[in-house]
Amino acid sequence: MKKIGCLLIVCSLMISCVTVRGKDGTPGKPGSPGTSGVNSTSGK
Repeated sequence: MKKIGCLLIVCSLMISCVTVRGKDGTPGKPGSPGTSGVNSTSGK
């Protein structure tokens, strides 16, 4: 179970980095999770 938690943390960090860069088409807005529906659940 702990491995799943670590994976979720790593995935959320990677997704947040991608969101800040604006790789998914949206302008990079640091500090605003949930801009790209992928991290809307893990970015709260």
